[in-house]
Amino acid sequence: MKQPLKILFEDDHLIVVEKPEGMLSVSTSRGRDEVTVHSLLNEYANDSRAHRGNRRNCREARVYIVHRLDRETSGIMVFAKSEQVKHLLQENWEKGVTKRGYVAVVNCSRGMVPGTKVQWVTDEDGSRGQITSWLKENSAYVVYSSAKDNGGQLAITNYNLREYNPCTKKALMELELETGRKNQIRVHMQEMGTPIYGDRKYFGENTTTLAENKKARRLYLHAYALDFIHPVTGKEMKFSTGIPRGFITEISASTVPGNLPSGRKPIGRKQSGRK
Repeated sequence: MKQPLKILFEDDHLIVVEKPEGMLSVSTSRGRDEVTVHSLLNEYANDSRAHRGNRRNCREARVYIVHRLDRETSGIMVFAKSEQVKHLLQENWEKGVTKRGYVAVVNCSRGMVPGTKVQWVTDEDGSRGQITSWLKENSAYVVYSSAKDNGGQLAITNYNLREYNPCTKKALMELELETGRKNQIRVHMQEMGTPIYGDRKYFGENTTTLAENKKARRLYLHAYALDFIHPVTGKEMKFSTGIPRGFITEISASTVPGNLPSGRKPIGRKQSGRK
């Protein structure tokens, strides 16, 4: 591969990778020549096949896109090595995928103030809860939320506030998807009054938040965990990357001891499913 792409797992049917931020999952009509995770893996697959035999006698190897992450989002993705496995994964995605875990740094300068565009269920102190809404995309490719069924797609996000820094007004949020809609987490965090740090698209109506986000080095959203049932072997596969170091740095800077929510356990699990 021309650019480094961390491979977490590979067998005859699947390949699981960690996508870097700033890279498209797959090419678009406007950027067909741009390097993407998909193009790098196709190149890798062909190089691997050629290495095992004569290139002339090898049909072009391909990998197949199963799901996507936003360009600005980093984290775990799974690709199929055949069209049959791709269809098996996609057709059973809701039942076959048992965990989609994300971690984000969010801006809490306004505090957690849910708007009227989401339904909100939470525990007593608000540190854990569930956000539900219906999402639609407008002609400007902006996804918007409605607390009532407006004909859009139902979107459900579970959240857990892990750490909060009163000095920087930022928090480390663990999120788990029950549905996987376009821009779901980014829209839900905006509607909760805690937009993701570095998000220049979904930042709410707070101009101060936008100014802060423009200073950010990246969108602080990472898909850290993916668990699913292998479509061929039936084995449960578990993958985790832990929290990117930069996320911890943003939270820990100028932290005042004793002011963080108590009882928060660190995020991250050992990977399983390796050969």
